[in-house]
Order: sequence, then structure tokens, then C-alpha cells
Amino acid sequence: MTPVALNWIFTAIAGAIIILFFVKVITVHADITEQEITATITQDIHSILIGKSVNAGTDSLIRISDKPFMFSCKEPCTDAGCDSRMGVVGSEFSVSTATQPLFAPAIVASKQLYAFTLSWDIPFHAANFVYVVQPKQRINFVGTCGLGVCDCSSGACKRTYDMIPQRLKDRKIVTLNQSDIGNEVSVKNIYFDYCDIDDVNRVCVRSNTHQIQFGDGTSRPYYEDESILGAIFTENSATYSCNMHKAFLHAQHTTLVLDGMREHLRSINNDPFPNCRTALRKAEGNLTTFDVSYRDVVSGTPTSSALYEAQQHLSNENTYLQRNSCATIY
Repeated sequence: MTPVALNWIFTAIAGAIIILFFVKVITVHADITEQEITATITQDIHSILIGKSVNAGTDSLIRISDKPFMFSCKEPCTDAGCDSRMGVVGSEFSVSTATQPLFAPAIVASKQLYAFTLSWDIPFHAANFVYVVQPKQRINFVGTCGLGVCDCSSGACKRTYDMIPQRLKDRKIVTLNQSDIGNEVSVKNIYFDYCDIDDVNRVCVRSNTHQIQFGDGTSRPYYEDESILGAIFTENSATYSCNMHKAFLHAQHTTLVLDGMREHLRSINNDPFPNCRTALRKAEGNLTTFDVSYRDVVSGTPTSSALYEAQQHLSNENTYLQRNSCATIY
């Protein structure tokens, strides 16, 4: 082989190495850029949703990347929150939502999503619930059925349906006892009180026992109508239960703060205000009833009925304090 041929061979090898080097650099740079874009998208959506959680009663349409987005919430939960995260599917980067009750589908595969926020008052404000909905979802309120007729004109069905923003109804994402929705997507049917229905893609609310039965047969207790919406808009019973753990964690922390304030007010009220002192003392037992985890509620200690009873007493005591010009508990 001539020296000229050898030179050409070495030149070709060197050129190939240089090309491979630049290809590697470009590939690594592209990977880094993709990771940065993914992280930015995740942080932006997280900021929007957490920002919404501060303002109850808001609803909006949020435009996002066409990358599939995931929401997860897994038990067990601790005093610091739950293993709950949100991020782009397939990405190593995700953002923690350990303490924010966020009811959402497991995967959002859309260029836009709807989000709305409601205040969870028990009766004091404990948390804001954020609900995430994608346009392809279909949720049909069937209501209470009997003798071949279904009705949603009263009770928990009407209250819950009325809480949903009108824009979701206008876009037929949420419908009322509609049978001709079509087969383009799966429909989640929402029943109330009559739960003996063979429908795996449903949620049934037993308002007399404050239980929600999911399509997989599992039942979970609910507390207030906002948590019914949580069961409707979340993926399944497991993610619902996880988010309710976060909600009751907020309630526990708020209870401790309010009870400390109540005791302080009781201690500084002098004898000229015996009515105030008496009412503040009576409120203690009802207030501390809410110092429980959702795990306690699931086990039945206390029952949902006991929580509602304590709520009513606490509300009455707070109203009494207002009418007597006393410092209120909440």
C-alpha cells in the first residue's frame, strides 16, 4: 500500500472521529435542552395549579405542551404529606405535590386542560381542592334511580352538579342524565344512593352513610360535597384516598392552630364576659374532633356522622360567639 493511500485512510479515520465527536456533542446538547424544556413545562404547570390552590372559586382553561402529563398520589402518607408528584410522562424530572389535594386523571394527553378550585370548609376553612379535567373526559350525572326513572333535581346530586363550573357543562365534559353521549370516549357515570349497578366505570355516592363506591367495588368515606367531586374527577379509589389524606392533614394542622387560639381567648376573657368563656370552653371537644387523619375516618373512628355532628355544634358555638360580641374561633 502506497504512502498516499495510507494518508487517505488516516484522514478518513480522523474525519470519522471528528464527525462522531460533534454528533455526540449535538446529541448530548439536545438531551440537555429537552430536559430543560421538560423541567420548565412541569414547573410552569405546577406554579399555575398551586397558584390556583390559593384562590378558591376560580376556574380556567390552561394551555400546555402536547407532551403527555402525569399526576400520581400514592400511600402510605406521613405527617409530612404523601408520595405525590406531577410531571411529563417518561421524564426523570417531576415536582412534588406532597400536601396539595389535587384531583386529576393519571394521564393528561391534551394540549389544554381545565382546572377549578373549591374551598373545603368543615366548617372552618381547612384546604382548597384543585380539580384538573381534560377535554376528552366525559362525566355524566345520572342521579338517583328507581322504577326506571333517574333524577338529579335535589339532594347531594344537585348540590354537587351545581358546584361544577358552567364551562365544563357547555363543552359537554359534564352532562346531566344524558344517554346519547356517543362512543368516542369512555363515560364515567355518577349515581347517587342506588348503587346496585353493573358498571365498572362509575362512581356511586351513598349520601345516607357518607360513602363513595367506586367501579372496582371499593368504598371510601367522604366528608362534604367537595370530596364527592374529588372522587368524580380523580383516577380511582387509591388516588382519591391519597388526596383525602392530604386534605385531612391540612385539617389537623388548622385544628391545632384554632384550638390554641381558642384556649388563649378563653384564658384572657375575664369574669365580666362569662358567656364568652363558656362558649369557648364548650367548643374544645367539637374542635379537636377534627384532629384526625383520613386513615382514622376510613376505620370509622370517628365516623362521618360524628364529624358532621361536631361540625354543626362548632358552627352553632361560633355563631353564638358572634352574636354576643365575643372573639370567634374561626
